[in-house]
Amino acid sequence: MAKEAKPTNTYTKERLEKETAG
Repeated sequence: MAKEAKPTNTYTKERLEKETAG
């Protein structure tokens, strides 16, 4: 998970955080 330069990773991370937050 060291590929933080990928835009898809950031999008997925933000989406996961938003979904987790409810």
